[in-house]
Amino acid sequence: MLTKADLPFFHAKGGIYVWLETPPGYDSEQFEQFLVKEKSILVAPGKPFGENGNRYVRISLALDDQQLDEAAIRLTELAYLYE
Repeated sequence: MLTKADLPFFHAKGGIYVWLETPPGYDSEQFEQFLVKEKSILVAPGKPFGENGNRYVRISLALDDQQLDEAAIRLTELAYLYE
């Protein structure tokens, strides 16, 4: 999903979450608010999860395939933010 869009992310081993790096100019809380408002995607800001967390948002993979596919489409539309 995010690999095809060339978005910077990592998947923690054994976890049900992926961590998406925030684009330049956004912290995790700003990007979380942007995703909710502009793309109707609910994520968790990374700031509460540790020292480097403010550079990431956490995305749950505990959704059905249709929901994941729709979220992937919406996220790929944001690739321009990382240029």
